[in-house]
Amino acid sequence: MAPLSSRTKKRLSSSLGLGLGLGLGLGLGLGLGLGLGLGLGLGLGLGLGLGLGLGLGLGLGLGLGLGLGLGLGLGLGLGLGLGLGLGLGLGLGLGLGLGLGLGLGLGLGLGLGLGLG
Repeated sequence: MAPLSSRTKKRLSSSLGLGLGLGLGLGLGLGLGLGLGLGLGLGLGLGLGLGLGLGLGLGLGLGLGLGLGLGLGLGLGLGLGLGLGLGLGLGLGLGLGLGLGLGLGLGLGLGLGLGLG
């Protein structure tokens, strides 16, 4: 019989892996804005007024001379008046505004992985 010989086998195994990843992200943002506005207004007004006055006067006169005389006088007067007025007004207004904003964001990500085994 032939002698029995044994062999030892040694095996080395190596593997290399490459991975590619793709990511998608969605973001939602909500913003609230508050605005304050101040307004100043200046107004100028011109007014014209017309007035009419009526006056009645009664006068009685007595004169004494060589003779005796009595006199009665009646007077009527009419007066016209014109008036001009100028007015200046200042107004201040305050306004408050509220704004709401909505934002949508989309993000894309790419990942690369390398594995050695």
